[in-house]
Amino acid sequence: TGDPDELFALLSAMPGEKVAKIKVGLYEAVRDGMVVNLLLEAIPDLHLRLDANRAWTPLRAQQFAKYVNPAYRSRIAFLEEPCKTRDASRAFARETGIAIAWDES
Repeated sequence: TGDPDELFALLSAMPGEKVAKIKVGLYEAVRDGMVVNLLLEAIPDLHLRLDANRAWTPLRAQQFAKYVNPAYRSRIAFLEEPCKTRDASRAFARETGIAIAWDES
């Protein structure tokens, strides 16, 4: 549903290693960054795989990264397709230290 409270309850109740794939890019990049921070702060053993589906311009991707606490970035396994092009996505990864993935779909 995209409701952070529902997602928090679901992830908190998961047994064992907590890994979740979450769609980002549906709302403002700032909101996505804040939700990532809240989840990673509240659930210390959580690791995230994020998917933006090429929704962001380079500026929006940078806005997202600006709001993700650098201390939590190592718990983001990857951000799939942050920008519309591979070159922009690679530049994002170089500039932010957030790993990216690319899907051929």
